[in-house]
Amino acid sequence: MQNNKIKNEPSALFLAGFPSRLRKSRENKGLTMADMANILGLSSPSQISRYENGQNLPDICAISKIALALEVDLNWLITGEKRSLDESIRNDYIKSLSLLNTQLNRVITSTYELIEGFKKAAGDIEQKERNGTGLTDAEKENLKFYSAQIEFQKTILDQLLKDQAWASKAMNDALLNNYK
Repeated sequence: MQNNKIKNEPSALFLAGFPSRLRKSRENKGLTMADMANILGLSSPSQISRYENGQNLPDICAISKIALALEVDLNWLITGEKRSLDESIRNDYIKSLSLLNTQLNRVITSTYELIEGFKKAAGDIEQKERNGTGLTDAEKENLKFYSAQIEFQKTILDQLLKDQAWASKAMNDALLNNYK
């Protein structure tokens, strides 16, 4: 995390009031400087103290983490300006869609891995059969089970991909509306 000296930064005027908004928000949330340092992955609360005293300026990534941790609007934290309710709702909607997309990506990845696992298990049994070794009744049942699971997981995957496409489009539409 970059620690910029405020006095040397052209953005210092842009962030005027940031230290007091940070302190007020942290205290309103009931967090100590040590709590904030921990949330931001800092080894010491002294950096938070320097932010709040206006001695240092956090980089934009740190400011974003701070806003999320304190559950305050990033724009307000940076500029002190409150946005309209519509803009806040749209931003919350975009944030929710982003989280949904992230979760869908995780589930999609897991589903792909599950399908590949079932394919490998079925392939191992099929290889045994091709080698001329007879299959036990349990192996035959397992092969049927794996085949059915592959088809079932493909159906789930297809729906997940449709959901992901919808979420991505909805997020893009919401983002584009931010600039109209």
